[in-house]
Amino acid sequence: MEQQQRQQQPPGGGEREQGSAAYSEIMTASWSSMLTHIHFCPFYTVDCLRQRGELTPPVWPDRLHMELVTTRGGNLSLDSLYYDWTIKKNFILIRHQQPVPDTYDLQVESGDTYYYNPTLKTCNVIHMPVGILRPDWLHGASFIGHRKIHNIRCNCWNQTWDSNPKHDLTYCSEEETDRPIQWTFGIDGAVQDVIVYEANKSPPNATLWQVPQYCKQQSESLLKHHQQLETNIRVFQQQLQ
Repeated sequence: MEQQQRQQQPPGGGEREQGSAAYSEIMTASWSSMLTHIHFCPFYTVDCLRQRGELTPPVWPDRLHMELVTTRGGNLSLDSLYYDWTIKKNFILIRHQQPVPDTYDLQVESGDTYYYNPTLKTCNVIHMPVGILRPDWLHGASFIGHRKIHNIRCNCWNQTWDSNPKHDLTYCSEEETDRPIQWTFGIDGAVQDVIVYEANKSPPNATLWQVPQYCKQQSESLLKHHQQLETNIRVFQQQLQ
């Protein structure tokens, strides 16, 4: 009977079964390899996007407001920050621990930063080469992984500006929303924790964008001093030739 069944089997039947099994194995291996190389993700999760190289640093809106707790050198301050790229200005009201008076910090497009106090009529002008940060100032930052900060799961990025490894900043934002949570400055270890974040928010008083008159006078005086200093250096260099 067994011999009859073998005789009744269609010619080439065994070969087709073997070929089908081999084909199935090849296709399975091919799909497995392809899915591994393209990082197949059934859902668009953050981990999945990171694997596919599609996780990009956050971009700030043109206007924003943040309330921050800043720790710098063991000192605490409560900071109110307003950023407006449309007018190229950044303002921070720094409320130090008492009895240190408040500091008003106004950064303008030229790169000048005015630290002043309207009550004391004091002002200090410093030129910052970096200038006002662009909304995409994190472009090119390195993704350094996930961190849980104040019970919030975050994506963290490291941004540098020059060859000095201390001139960097670690920026962490909420994983699902890109809301800023915390950043740390490498140069002095200062940490800023974001308590309130509001996109497209302007300051309640537009006069905060204006440089006080007494700061302008000091700035003009400082400019004349720098110009005179540059003139003296040129004259001295000519005398050496």
